Amino acid sequence: MKRILGCLLWMTCSLSWAEWEITSGAPEQIVYHDKATKLRKGNIVNMWTMTDFPEVRADEFGNFLSIKTYDAFDCKKKSHALIEAFFYADKLATGDVIHSLKIKQSELEWLPIKPETVAEEELQIACEN
Repeated sequence: MKRILGCLLWMTCSLSWAEWEITSGAPEQIVYHDKATKLRKGNIVNMWTMTDFPEVRADEFGNFLSIKTYDAFDCKKKSHALIEAFFYADKLATGDVIHSLKIKQSELEWLPIKPETVAEEELQIACEN
């Protein structure tokens, strides 16, 4: 029980103290990043990002309007991997958490980043000094 309360407190604090900046705005989604959460280990940088959708999205686990993700970026290989994700009922990662997932370090799926995509913009932000 203490672990669950700790996680909820951490999630609440991380959202309220976040310094979200817009990475990319488009009619189909607005993507944000929080530079204050960057954690660098060699060529790998982890950072929180958030995506807002203009209309409700539906998935097998329910309806959501935003996703907050903790992503890893490999600055040398120009690839990225999802570490953790939270799907929210409301915009700006608020409201009920509809679904969450966490990927084990040994099971991360590193994907190459395509040029001229939001992922490339996130990589540049994550890897800048």
